[in-house]
Amino acid sequence: MVIEFLLKVKPKLFVATLVFFCELTFSQSFIGSFSVSDTVTIPYYLHLGDESSSTYSISGIYGSTETFSSIVLNKENKNLITINEDKVIYTKTRAQDYSDFCSLSFSFKKSQLKKLKISSTYEAKISSELICGNGEIRLDGVDDVKNKLANINTKIENNLLVKKLTSALNLKITSETLNNMNSKIKNDYAKEILVEDLDFIDFIGLRKRNTIKLHFKNINPLNIEDVFLIENGRATTLDNNIHIERINATKPIRLSLSQMPPNDLFFSINDIMDFPLGFIISEGSNYVKLHF
Repeated sequence: MVIEFLLKVKPKLFVATLVFFCELTFSQSFIGSFSVSDTVTIPYYLHLGDESSSTYSISGIYGSTETFSSIVLNKENKNLITINEDKVIYTKTRAQDYSDFCSLSFSFKKSQLKKLKISSTYEAKISSELICGNGEIRLDGVDDVKNKLANINTKIENNLLVKKLTSALNLKITSETLNNMNSKIKNDYAKEILVEDLDFIDFIGLRKRNTIKLHFKNINPLNIEDVFLIENGRATTLDNNIHIERINATKPIRLSLSQMPPNDLFFSINDIMDFPLGFIISEGSNYVKLHF
């Protein structure tokens, strides 16, 4: 009866309330970049979680400095959403190449969510609160980006002039490149993080934990310790889980691949700051090093 009354007397109020409710309860993902200078931009991914998922960001996504950060999301202002990177969960930056991280902060209007385009200025600070960067950040909805890439590919494949001026091999390479870019873009990147050859991943967010639990799929638990060389850790296995206990509290646990199983190796890290992190190690990635 209440809804019926609102619909008859104040339909605009009902619609506005419904739109606002949708903005706050549905997770959305964006991808784009932020500027460091006039000529340098860094790829950036933002996942706005709902009640059942976490909010996080990835700077330098798919690169050698890829860094996954948890985010404190503030929606209390009726017009603005404020993003503050809170903790680093992991980074692919090698340990000798960093001493601190720049955490980004920025705000944008809630109305930008409807357009699936986020445009704002950001400020970045290190742990001592000193400013380490500022500039512009521009992001588009993941689904929009995927659709644009697919449309570009279709137009290239069906354009007669392009076919005349471009060799079949070049067209194939361009098409495969676009398809590869499209396949890498995920709506929830945390569930499927690809670990590639020579990757070094430092899990800063796990450094203070005495025990780490990894859950594997499609692998015999008896072979888990054969797949990984474990330093500074004592491992026990149960079903498809491996528990690694830290031996020296002041040193990281190190996992290195000693051999590659026949199929892609998938594992997740349980109970890490409420993030369901899932990793895929592809065949041939026999130099992967994980530091917890």
